[in-house]
Amino acid sequence: MPTRLQYGFFTGGALRLVLVFFVALCTFCTLASAQNKFENRRLAEVKISDGNGGLALPTADTFQIIITDTLGDTYSTTKIRDALAALYATKRIATINVVATDAGEAVNLRFEIKLKALVDKVTVQLAESVGDKVTEQELLFKLDILAVGTPITEAALRSNADTILDYLRSRGFYQSEVTYAQTKVGTGTDAAVVFIVKPNTQAKVESFKITIDGLKTPIAPDDLQLRPGSTFSRERLNKDVEKVREILRDSDFVAPVLDDARALYD
Repeated sequence: MPTRLQYGFFTGGALRLVLVFFVALCTFCTLASAQNKFENRRLAEVKISDGNGGLALPTADTFQIIITDTLGDTYSTTKIRDALAALYATKRIATINVVATDAGEAVNLRFEIKLKALVDKVTVQLAESVGDKVTEQELLFKLDILAVGTPITEAALRSNADTILDYLRSRGFYQSEVTYAQTKVGTGTDAAVVFIVKPNTQAKVESFKITIDGLKTPIAPDDLQLRPGSTFSRERLNKDVEKVREILRDSDFVAPVLDDARALYD
């Protein structure tokens, strides 16, 4: 019966601590058992597969060199861990299973490697919105996973979705939604990534209150970009803050100090 050693990253939501402890304990026991049985035996054969029975990976030669240079000629739990660390350092691998089997007085090892998907192309699927125009091109410029061949991770997808959300909210689209999906391309590890973006309705200004001690003449609404009924964006708010500073300087308020403007969304 082959001895299977699994190395990877474990997650489990609310039960993460319990599950990680359980998996870590089982892995430790498996390693201890494997170490007692195989430690210091000669390595007869070291193979790489994708976990489906020996299908060679496109990058198998690179991985084979890393494994061979690290392991040497004898089975060593420590060197296997070193080999795994070196393989993960390539940032191409999602998970690795190491399977050890008896070969007489020697040991056969098989590294079952699952590669991360690589970016083939990235697109934005943009729904209609109400308010200022939003384009697919400007959203693509906000992403940092456009390069073909970049490894795709859940963290990277989530981070880029959050980047789009932050940008849309800065433009007043507080009800915007962003999801993503990836589709395998061909028979390799390439994948097409699509971000599905729904900006929905842009917020409008209900009121814009300015309170300035010592200013006798109120600032006219026509002097500002944000006025009741207009669409809101952080850029317009910042421009209006600068306009207020300019008006105060023209009214002999030297170096006026303004509290941070607060936008309250209802």
